[in-house]
Amino acid sequence: MSSATLSYDLLCLIFHTLQEDNATVSQCALVNRGFSRAASRSLYSNVVLSAGDSSRVSSAALPHNASYVQVLSILSTECISPAMLLDAVKAFENMHTLEILPKDWQTFRVEDLLDGILLELKNRASLVKLRVNPSCTTEATAPILADIGGLRELALASPSRAILQLLPDWLERLSPSLRELHLTGNCGSITPGILRSFAPLLANLTAFSLGLSYSIVDDDLFDFLGQLPCLETVQLQHYVQFKPAQKGALLSRLRSLTVLHQPFYEEDHATRLATSVLHALSGAPAVERVRLCCEEYEEDAEFAPRGLDALLDHLTPTCSTLRVLDLGGSLVSELPLTAFCRAAVALEELTIALDMNGFTAFKNLVPTMSCLHTATLKVYTIGCRLFLVNVEDADRIMQSSVVLRRLAVNGMRTEGSWVCERHGDGRFVVVEVASRRAGRQESNPPSMGMILEEEEEEE
Repeated sequence: MSSATLSYDLLCLIFHTLQEDNATVSQCALVNRGFSRAASRSLYSNVVLSAGDSSRVSSAALPHNASYVQVLSILSTECISPAMLLDAVKAFENMHTLEILPKDWQTFRVEDLLDGILLELKNRASLVKLRVNPSCTTEATAPILADIGGLRELALASPSRAILQLLPDWLERLSPSLRELHLTGNCGSITPGILRSFAPLLANLTAFSLGLSYSIVDDDLFDFLGQLPCLETVQLQHYVQFKPAQKGALLSRLRSLTVLHQPFYEEDHATRLATSVLHALSGAPAVERVRLCCEEYEEDAEFAPRGLDALLDHLTPTCSTLRVLDLGGSLVSELPLTAFCRAAVALEELTIALDMNGFTAFKNLVPTMSCLHTATLKVYTIGCRLFLVNVEDADRIMQSSVVLRRLAVNGMRTEGSWVCERHGDGRFVVVEVASRRAGRQESNPPSMGMILEEEEEEE
């Protein structure tokens, strides 16, 4: 096929749909000059510098590729000199996101790196997102980092005392442009007083994240959040508090709430989590996304945590605006599930754990859920063992719905789509995604020539 039959814009859209399949896009880049231009835009939009591999950066820095680079993620610098990296940063004139997130941050030396590229960063008009981990917030590097201006999004993983001392002045300088502030991971150095000092500087903030700080209770947190009038997206780290919050958060513009939590093995802990979530949502009349995420939950564990039925019960009367509900691996019962699914008329995505009665109820509810296009389920049999499911089971569920197109049950992921038969008749086909992608291999872009948030892609 010649690129003359396909416009550049259309080729870019096609390669965007293949962005997880670098091998295919790389081969397409070798077809002709038109294909190469469109494919390179996809291949080099997000450049990752990792251990033992500097070829991606070197290739991206070539004149015909450099303008495509929008995101640079530095995971290691052991294979590249500061001078070479500085030249690359200078070439990436359209770079809007810089991530410095080495896994070995305790031994990662970043002083020379930041000194070298600071002049390129602090006045770079295109740079609007900065994400770093503790490698950049030591006593030596924090002042260098805090000199960068014009940011729209700032993410600090496990912020140190050194950066927190500079953060109020930095936030004041960033306040005209800053819309997102994410303080994640270990936030033990953030006290209620420090949190309160941030509030006057964040009037324009639309997204905020806070990691784990045992000194901050829900009342402190909700009072702070209520002082941010433009807040739409919140991510919090929950820990079990035995003193319940006295009041909720006044978040009239809140659209998305994500709560990270530890595994709970006692019903009381689950109840306290549910209570905390409900307090956070009490002043949010039009919430669209609620996610509870437990990163330590073991997929193969013969244990299904219960206790969020009360949360589902309280969400049901006010869930008409809810589009996404993710309760992770927490098991909910048949009756709360049924009442919720009947009331959640706008629900598009559901992630939940069910017993066999709940699974039967879900299958009966699917035909009535007119917006549900994605469902991720864990289904347990007696003894909390995972239920075995096959593609035929998924096919029957998806055939009963006019909108359900992605269904995952106990790790088996399936997708449904309409295909055209030889004689022009349409047929709905369900396939297992894992088997379809099993043969894919990653490859580097040809020498001739990873994270937008889910919610940014939806917008």
